[in-house]
Order: sequence, then structure tokens, then C-alpha cells
Amino acid sequence: GTVIDGKIINGTLTVLAANVTIKNCVVQNYGFWGIDASAAAAIGNVTVQNCTLTASSSMDTDSAIVGSGTFIGNNISNSENGIRLQDGASVVRDNYIHDLNDNFGEPHLDGIALQGGQNHVLIEHNTVTGWDTSNILIKNDFGPINDITVKNNLLIGDPKHGDPASAVYVYGPNTTNVTVTNNYMEKPLWEYVAVSNANP
Repeated sequence: GTVIDGKIINGTLTVLAANVTIKNCVVQNYGFWGIDASAAAAIGNVTVQNCTLTASSSMDTDSAIVGSGTFIGNNISNSENGIRLQDGASVVRDNYIHDLNDNFGEPHLDGIALQGGQNHVLIEHNTVTGWDTSNILIKNDFGPINDITVKNNLLIGDPKHGDPASAVYVYGPNTTNVTVTNNYMEKPLWEYVAVSNANP
């Protein structure tokens, strides 16, 4: 039930409790994670709303937000990935994910990543500028994925680095009931929506 409102946080904010709300905050200069809610995903909902998350350029990063919950209206930049969803249901709406960057090693950039265990996810009305891999990645690396709705998003390339391979990438097996509708997509390097061994 904790609410963190209007704070400036240098480094990673780790959430280990249920029903935590983080809003109107600046999370900056973090390394691997900005907000690490991966442990909280199993015990209760996490809300991150109207926050600005900017990773450090001198540290190895993975994602601005990791976990499952409600992520609305956030401004995310300089991470390798924007939002990496964990198991269960989530709502990802009205976020601006841009200027993604991998400061160490080979880039594998995704604006919003689902990599197994997700069920009942809404990804709606986000603006994602991406390059390298995809704006939205739905790939069952770690378990089945089911009932994902991707609608009314703006998915475009990065003006400094170029375009992603695909705007939306759906990969199976055991990836089912994925709906991609009413999105505006700038032409990526390969497919607008790439589907491989899946049943969307």
C-alpha cells in the first residue's frame, strides 16, 4: 500500500512489497534496472505512473522497468529496453519510450518486451521509437504467452540510429491469442508484424 510520490531517485528502486504505487518521480543514473519490481510481481500489483526514467550512460543497463502491473504515462530513455514484463497480467498505456541505448556489448533493443509467462496484457496508446530489434517483442523464451492486445500504438524508428527489424515481433510456440490492431507503424527494416511459429 505504499505510495512514493514526487521523489528524485538516483539508482535503482527495488520493490519487494505488494500494491506499491510510484508516481511523478524521476528515476535516474541507474544501472541494470530503473525500477525492479520483479519480486513484487508474484505478490501484488505495482503501479508506475507519470515518472521519468533515464539510465546511466556509464553503466550496463537492461530495462527501465521490470515486473508486472500497471505502467502508465512514463517517459523512458537511455535503457537497452524500455519495459520488460514479468509473469501474469499487465497494463502498459500512454508511455513514451525513446532513445534506447546499449552502452555495453551488442545491442538487443526492445521498447516493450514480453518473454514468457505473460497472460492478459494490454499494450495501448504508447509511443515507441526503436532500432535494432523491435518496438514490441512477444517471444516465449521463458514460458507460454497468452491473450496479448497491442492496439493504438505509434511504433516508429529512431531518428539517430535507424529502424528496428520489426515493429512487432511475435514468436512461438505456445504464444497464443495475440491481437495487433489499429497501430500506426513506420516501415521497419523487415516486417511490420513478424510472426514465426506462433498462433496469434
